[in-house]
Amino acid sequence: MVDHLSAALRTPALQHDATFLDTHSLGVGHDSCTAPADRYTVGLVPTRIVTPLHPDAGGSKAVGRSLADAIRTYEHHPNPGPA
Repeated sequence: MVDHLSAALRTPALQHDATFLDTHSLGVGHDSCTAPADRYTVGLVPTRIVTPLHPDAGGSKAVGRSLADAIRTYEHHPNPGPA
């Protein structure tokens, strides 16, 4: 499901010369079945008041770092855009 969603979002981003940030791949090895200190995703049955199957604090930090890296990369090598 998530792979399908990522592909569905990646395609139009590429078609419009936009940068696509793949947040799904950040969570590989950090799913809700890993140790609590290593996971980036809240499980189906949360242990605290949070939204199930969404990023937890660690996942949010990983997405934020990845987004910041993408912005820094873009600032140094911006997409030329349509001619």
